Amino acid sequence: MFTRKQKHLLLKFFSMFSVVRGYNILVIVIAQYLASIYIFAHDKLLPEVVLDINLFMLVLASASTIAAGYIINNFYDSEKDLINRPEKSKLDKLVSQNTKLSFYFVLNFFAVVLASYVSFRAVIFFSIYIFGIWFYSHKLKKLPFIGNLTSAILTITPFFAIFIYYKNFETVIFVHAMFLFLIISMRELTKDLENIKGDLAQDYHTIPIVYGEKVSKVMLTTLIMLTLIPTYLLLYYFDVGRMNYFFYLSTLFLAVFVVLLWKSKTKTHYLDITGEMTTIEKAYLMGDKFKKAGIIVSPATAFDTLPTDSVALKLKSLLPDANRIKLAFKVNGRGTFSAGSAITGMYRMHKGCLIRKNGKIKRVSPLYNKHNVDFGDGEPVQVGIWTWADIYSGYYSTKVPNIEFYTPLSDTQLKKALKYDSFKYRILLRFPFLRNSKIEKIKKKFRNPSYEARLKSSMNIFGQANNPNGDKVIVKLKTCDSYIFSGRGPIALANYISKNDMEPGFYTAGQIAGPDFVTTIEGAEEFEILK
Repeated sequence: MFTRKQKHLLLKFFSMFSVVRGYNILVIVIAQYLASIYIFAHDKLLPEVVLDINLFMLVLASASTIAAGYIINNFYDSEKDLINRPEKSKLDKLVSQNTKLSFYFVLNFFAVVLASYVSFRAVIFFSIYIFGIWFYSHKLKKLPFIGNLTSAILTITPFFAIFIYYKNFETVIFVHAMFLFLIISMRELTKDLENIKGDLAQDYHTIPIVYGEKVSKVMLTTLIMLTLIPTYLLLYYFDVGRMNYFFYLSTLFLAVFVVLLWKSKTKTHYLDITGEMTTIEKAYLMGDKFKKAGIIVSPATAFDTLPTDSVALKLKSLLPDANRIKLAFKVNGRGTFSAGSAITGMYRMHKGCLIRKNGKIKRVSPLYNKHNVDFGDGEPVQVGIWTWADIYSGYYSTKVPNIEFYTPLSDTQLKKALKYDSFKYRILLRFPFLRNSKIEKIKKKFRNPSYEARLKSSMNIFGQANNPNGDKVIVKLKTCDSYIFSGRGPIALANYISKNDMEPGFYTAGQIAGPDFVTTIEGAEEFEILK
């Protein structure tokens, strides 16, 4: 039996193996040797190729660089993978990001050392390869076409290193390379189709997101047709030996794939629980594409957006000609913000305090319109402007041009808000390494509220609408703890969508089932309406 420490180390090993995708690296190593034996150095004896120490060093350097590439790709895609591959992400997170980055630098250094055994040109080659992988993971993979093209090139680069080593310039080599490039391009585009939800949430501009699912399927079909060209040449114009069976099987599998591709119509709907302003805006702008795809997309379906958006819609129904809405919420009891919520707020700090005025986003001081709000459970509370996603969701829901969001802020908290709203802090927080330093401090300072604390906590939402004639209406709502509600709300909306025949497209949280739906969710009370 393993001890607890041994089990922990074993899990760490499997976690790291998952991050570097050891199974993929093993396949690439075998593929490099097979390509060397049967393609690049087919005129050499088998022992001469297998026992070539320079080839061994190049294969090891390739494996080390690819492993490092998977690590840096995992680092940049950690949030996206939580959405697309939640189970794998759980395993990957057993190893800290700092440990992963340490392995990343060690593996890249090891690759350069191995390459130096072969030649200085090999060192230059792998140095460029390492930079290319990092630049792709950091920037290029978010871009349509360029990201797919770069990924395909980087995937075949290890074979290119061996190609240069053996200096075999036979035409058949280039035809093989064309076949491999097209197959890899198909794989990358297929991955983009599979990862739409995570790419959308993280603002990736992949081909399926920018041009839609149908265009992606047409492009995949085109790539399959193009793949038939090198396949035909390899089968009927070159002597590929027993590899002809591989190409016949490949053609068969591609034919099956294209049939399944066009038959796939999952029409998966997407509900996002984050309250990110950029995500809401992007989803809204892509509403027509969602309609064409036949899917429903609704960002920000948890707390605070679901109840506050419902309050905004309720206000609009009670005062149709409203031209101003102000919203606010207050935490009651022992509930606190989690570290995650605090970090999200910190990311917004460099943007300053925002309101929507005459339909446009405007930056204001934290002291803007400081006043007291009666939430209905005691003495009025002083509130100040705080940037929440409602200035987007509430606007898209109601089309009211002036929307402000407030949160309880004491005089001490307002001083802190003014500090973080200063020009210095807003500039500094734009730099990732400074933001990361602040994030680490937040993680140490904030303790996620316990289950007992959440049970004793509740939320009060306040909404007020005004029209040009001076009429006013107030709507108040009370719900259970924000984190408990964030679990119940999206599930309730998902059930509603599954049971109702809804038009596809973009919806705010409140638009899905209407403003009154929020009161049917466990832990929410009826609206209190004051005119």
